[in-house]
Amino acid sequence: MNENDSLRIKPAFDLMDNIERQRRFLQGLGSVHIDLTSKLAKELTIASDAIAAFQMNPGFKTFLANIEQMSDANARFGKELARTLAPLQGGIAEIQKNFASQLELHTLTMQDVKFAVDHSWLREMESITKQIADMARINFAIPEIALLHWPAKALMDRTQILEDCVLNTVALETFHAAAIPTDAIVPTERLALATDFVFEHAEVVRRLPPRLPIVESGNQEQGEHRKEEIGSKLDVALRQIDLRLVELRHTAWRNLTDGVAGARLGMTGIREILEEVLRTFAPDSAVEATEAWRNRDDLKITRPTRRMRLAYVLGEERTAEAEAVLQFDQSIRRTQKFVHTFADDVEIVRVQMTHSEAWIHLLLHFGMQRSRSSPS
Repeated sequence: MNENDSLRIKPAFDLMDNIERQRRFLQGLGSVHIDLTSKLAKELTIASDAIAAFQMNPGFKTFLANIEQMSDANARFGKELARTLAPLQGGIAEIQKNFASQLELHTLTMQDVKFAVDHSWLREMESITKQIADMARINFAIPEIALLHWPAKALMDRTQILEDCVLNTVALETFHAAAIPTDAIVPTERLALATDFVFEHAEVVRRLPPRLPIVESGNQEQGEHRKEEIGSKLDVALRQIDLRLVELRHTAWRNLTDGVAGARLGMTGIREILEEVLRTFAPDSAVEATEAWRNRDDLKITRPTRRMRLAYVLGEERTAEAEAVLQFDQSIRRTQKFVHTFADDVEIVRVQMTHSEAWIHLLLHFGMQRSRSSPS
């Protein structure tokens, strides 16, 4: 991608820098020093080995050789284009065939172990597998569609990101295999995060000017629906504040599988995220500079309360409107109850965790909106 392209798309893609960092993570790049015996190191090794293996694949080499020549399809977008497109299709077709075979094999493996694993794990893995299959159809089609719609100069400048559409998809399937017991290395929440990244990368590529047409997929409506869910939006927003908050959120929800004790830990994790988001967007110094703080009725209050922080982020009018539906003070009391005592029913805690996440979503939405309008 050249400098002009970056300037054009930057306003519409504030998350692109973050996506690029995740792409480098999945490809095993970067200079972060880590323990070579850690899970993260093993995951990076898996992704790196997968990329290296497919780079040696004859079909992928054919794909690379042809995509580098795409800039020649300049003023001769007729017969010349057809001759260039044919081998490109063949190269990607071979990789796609290998990918489909591996995905089918791993799907059968999941079925073989389904009676020996937790049912929720199987349900989550089946959902992720469907997403991967659907997304692979899109990613394998993008290079060919780009050849038809992008000018020769753009094709030449964007060769690397077209390669990444293929490489990321291939690496994702290796992550997928590593998440299958009995020797699972990659947790399912990390696989889900990697799946989201590969999808978002393809969306960024597709929206580069001139925008590529939407690739039809068998699961398109479900994908659009998923993007609108609060959980999906939370992960994207929390990632901009601190990636560890995303990991904390996933761990909190995973704790629910451990019964009543796990539910208590899960509620604690979600509460900590809420507290962190409140402090991030409504720090003490900012709240104490407001008229509401100076005119508070109870002077014994020496630090801003959660309710004050909430009003600072949302504004009094929005806070009153949201409280009419979500009852902030009551929600905090219920949260504290499930943090400090064991619940009789895990499902009640699940509902309260979801309820707390609704407040987190509102704080993130209006907090980021406020930060953009009043940069420090």
